[in-house]
Amino acid sequence: MFWLVQNVWFLHGANRADGVIVVDAPHPSVRFVDTTGQTLQFVQNGFVSRSLGSAVEVAYERRDPAGTARVVTFWTTWGSALWLLPFALAALFGTWSGPTRPWLRLSWPFSPR
Repeated sequence: MFWLVQNVWFLHGANRADGVIVVDAPHPSVRFVDTTGQTLQFVQNGFVSRSLGSAVEVAYERRDPAGTARVVTFWTTWGSALWLLPFALAALFGTWSGPTRPWLRLSWPFSPR
C-alpha cells in the first residue's frame, strides 16, 4: 500500500522530460535534460526493454533530478507494488480469516470437511 501511495504522490508532482537510452543493458542508462537545461544521466533499475537510442519519457523531482529520475512505463511505475501484492493479500486474508471471523473461512465446495 505504501508504494502505491508513494508512486501516485511522485507522479503527481514530478517534472517530465524526454530521454534517450544511451547504454543498452539489463539496467539501461538514460540521458535527459531537466528544466534548468542541465544534461543528466541515470541508470534505470530494470523493467525497461528498449533498444539503444530509443526515446523514453522520464519523470523526476525538481529538488533532485539525478537521484529521483525514472523512466515512465507501467512496469517501472507499478512493478514493485505489483510484485508485493500477492504477499499483501495473503497477509490480509490470513489475518481476516482467523477464529474471530469464521464467516470468512472457505467452506464446501472449496475445502473438504
